[in-house]
Amino acid sequence: HHVLCGVNLQVMPGQILGLLGKNGAGKSTLIEILCGLRQADSGSISVCGMNSAKESVGHLIGYAPQDLGIYPDLTYYGQLEGLSRKRSFARAEEVMELLGLTSEKTKRARHLSGGQKRRLHSGMAIMHEPKVIFMDEPTVGADVEARSRILRTMQSLAKNGAAIIYTSHYLAEFEELGADIAIIHNGRIAAEGSLEKIIANYARSSISL
Repeated sequence: HHVLCGVNLQVMPGQILGLLGKNGAGKSTLIEILCGLRQADSGSISVCGMNSAKESVGHLIGYAPQDLGIYPDLTYYGQLEGLSRKRSFARAEEVMELLGLTSEKTKRARHLSGGQKRRLHSGMAIMHEPKVIFMDEPTVGADVEARSRILRTMQSLAKNGAAIIYTSHYLAEFEELGADIAIIHNGRIAAEGSLEKIIANYARSSISL
């Protein structure tokens, strides 16, 4: 079963690309291939000029998968990402400020609320200031505040030059992010462009009585 059949994508610095598709369309598979976590049968991948299938690109990318992945008791996470102890502390303060977690800074992850854990999950993906960020349904199960914080953080990162690939089933999020859209259907990119262009080309207004 070929989930992806000839996907062709390019994401530029400062761009947020919203990846759309029904469940099973291949969004998560594509992200795993781009991150170098899954081997593609064919094709080529370039992340900042490096081949993620053959070279280590962990320092260039940040990845927040669908499933929540946090360390219940671990501190100094930044050092695992290669930051110095001093920079790890400073960057943690920056990320907590971005995501509204500063007031919880003395708590271990196991004691955070569900929404706070979701924000922490996203924060771990951006600790090392990656150039390319993959956010795979980062707001699933998040409360209103967590969702708002995550979206604002993505906008801030894009303004600072990060390239972001963002998947979600909440269509309003793409509008709020000002994201371009790519729709995966039958293993290919069926439509791509700005939200306005997609709507103009495919949407039709109607009233039914």
